[in-house]
Amino acid sequence: MKPALKAIETLEAGERVDTETLHPALKPLFYPQVQGFLISIMAKDPAQLAKDAAKPTLIVQGSHDIQVKETDAKLLAEATGGELVVINGMNHVLKDSPANRMGNMMTYKNPDLPIAPELIESISEFVLQD
Repeated sequence: MKPALKAIETLEAGERVDTETLHPALKPLFYPQVQGFLISIMAKDPAQLAKDAAKPTLIVQGSHDIQVKETDAKLLAEATGGELVVINGMNHVLKDSPANRMGNMMTYKNPDLPIAPELIESISEFVLQD
């Protein structure tokens, strides 16, 4: 984990990562061909971008998301004035999942699992608002 976090810190600082020094399992995450893109998106503030758009914003958060915390979704909603919907049991890949980490991660690899129905309802309601 430490080498991955160090690579992320390097990219956040606007510098490229030498993938030859990384563990083979990490190399696909930091391919030289995508590092410019990663550097550019890491320099952006998502809340400021959404706020600058001056459009209604829907922030959807799953209660079982192990990558983005509900606190972050709340901060984004506050910063943008957006509507926050927290979907109970939904994870980062928009699927209903168990709360335990291993079961949650297993849903990432299962393309046969449907998207959480509440997500579709939330987006539909937001788009169709008067």
